[in-house]
Amino acid sequence: MNSLLGPGVRLTAFCAVGVLAAVVVGNTLDRTIAGSTRAYSAEFTDVEGLGPGSDVTLAGVRVGRVSDVTLAPQDDGTSRAVVDFEVESEFELTTDVTADVHYGDMIGVRYVALTLPEDGTGTVLPDGGTIPVGQTSPPVDLTALVNGFEPLFEAIDPAQVNTLATAVVEAFQGEGSTLDSLLLHIASVSSDLVEHEQIFDSLAANLETLVAVADRRSTDVGRLISGLAVVSDALAGDGDQLAVLVERGSTSVRAAAALVAGATAPLASTVTDLRAMTDAWIPRTGQFDQVMSGLPELAGNINRIGDYGGWLNLYMCNFTVKSHDAEVNLFGPAYSEVCR
Repeated sequence: MNSLLGPGVRLTAFCAVGVLAAVVVGNTLDRTIAGSTRAYSAEFTDVEGLGPGSDVTLAGVRVGRVSDVTLAPQDDGTSRAVVDFEVESEFELTTDVTADVHYGDMIGVRYVALTLPEDGTGTVLPDGGTIPVGQTSPPVDLTALVNGFEPLFEAIDPAQVNTLATAVVEAFQGEGSTLDSLLLHIASVSSDLVEHEQIFDSLAANLETLVAVADRRSTDVGRLISGLAVVSDALAGDGDQLAVLVERGSTSVRAAAALVAGATAPLASTVTDLRAMTDAWIPRTGQFDQVMSGLPELAGNINRIGDYGGWLNLYMCNFTVKSHDAEVNLFGPAYSEVCR
């Protein structure tokens, strides 16, 4: 009998301890609100990571819990997240209360932070009342936030990246004291940008000029974009031919490159001769313009010579024989009508 009593007592004690541990764990995870509560709801545009059982805080103190999260379709075709939560009855909310979804930790835990305005002009929010979407804020997308610092992260060493990322996360967890540290780190890692201030000023000025020109030519820009769309559609429709063109184009480019490589010396000589010709031409631009302006008259005279047919009329207007000081005009001193 005694041999069976010992194991039975140990088994009973073990089961009791297990049940007690399960109750403690359940109560810890459940985090129920002691005493009576008031039920409220809040509308959010996004509540990613928030779920039933999430904490509700007021001035940083836990005063309630989220009971349910549902999706409510709107008349305009969009949807909003409706968060039902309960708050200890000793805390009264007003109609001007705000609700924000904050990060509880870095593993994805979220909680609802309630804030009562200091002026206290709002009336008491009745039990079952709703906080409108205009007085709520969704959680910060840390992924998009940190990705915005990617160009900065590429320019600094990994240790600075870790320090800066930690400061960013802590600042947006609601720990305002770390915001100063965040600003100091950003200032330290971007100090070299100040040394290139003139470059950025020049870039900004050039961009301003570019935008002004684009604004004046907005119609042309619109036509250009439309034309590019047509070209893109045509290329998309002839994808097979485009692939063949690209494939053959590479061969043509290689052949052209080989041709240019073999004619480097003649090309260089041609460029040098062209430079010498232009250097001699530019100072005589006025004379060249004069010659070019007289070409139309010369061409008209040449055309008139051949008006009578496919031959040229040549007239002997003067025939002079000269020997030493003696000079004789065989046709006489008078000229014909054509030569006058």
